[in-house]
Amino acid sequence: MTASRSPLPLYLGLPMWANQDWQGSLYPRQAKTDLLSDYAAVFSSVEGNTTFYSGAP
Repeated sequence: MTASRSPLPLYLGLPMWANQDWQGSLYPRQAKTDLLSDYAAVFSSVEGNTTFYSGAP
């Protein structure tokens, strides 16, 4: 007998959520402050390794 496996969840996201270049495409053109809420309506995660990109040694 083989064990039944449930599919693993898939989390899709981008390395940042506050990119002003996305206004008018991912975000409404008039979006100014609540970008994280708009991002969360589309994606289920965001990359959290900001120290990697900080340029710190």
